[in-house]
Amino acid sequence: PPEMPYISGDTNGNIGEEYDYIFNAIDPEGDAVKYIVDCGDGNIDTSDFNPSNTDVTLSHTWDSKGDYTITAKAQDDHGQDVPENTLEVSMPKNKVFSTTFFLQRLFHRFPLFEKILNQII
Repeated sequence: PPEMPYISGDTNGNIGEEYDYIFNAIDPEGDAVKYIVDCGDGNIDTSDFNPSNTDVTLSHTWDSKGDYTITAKAQDDHGQDVPENTLEVSMPKNKVFSTTFFLQRLFHRFPLFEKILNQII
């Protein structure tokens, strides 16, 4: 099966605005991978199959205030899937600066930095 998917994107935002989230997982055998994403508001999005280790962008808009958990799993073209990964999202935008938000933005802008950091740790 593929590895647990990486999720990157905004963790704070405004209701009614569309936000892009990037998903990526590596399948050790190089099988194509799709993403099954629960946006935490009752909507589930599924991507098409894409090559292993390819960034896939899915967009979502939340219609109500609240805290949401994006839950994503990767599944290869043989139907094998892995444990889910999550990303916490808050609507509306929280004005308080947080280290987590800063790191999410940094990793979103420089996705290889997180992968390198994970290898070091």
